[in-house]
Amino acid sequence: MTTAASGPSTDTPKRGLKAAAIVVAAHVVVVLVAVLTDRAIVFLSLEALLGIAAVGTSMALYRKEMRYTGIGLMGGFVGGLVLVALIQAIA
Repeated sequence: MTTAASGPSTDTPKRGLKAAAIVVAAHVVVVLVAVLTDRAIVFLSLEALLGIAAVGTSMALYRKEMRYTGIGLMGGFVGGLVLVALIQAIA
């Protein structure tokens, strides 16, 4: 048996944008750590860990009817990958 939510939805488009901004910021932190340590394996390992966390959490939230937050996480991850690719192309 399912129950209806008693209050307004906590999942809003603004929350999705915040989630996307957090994931993009995590990509920037990964790049900074990789630059400071000067090791490619650190970059690859942290990007893989970030990817697993972002995609897994995104899927779980999307299934729990928190669609804006789930899409925000996935969009932030993809946007961060594009940002990292641009940084790598410039450098």
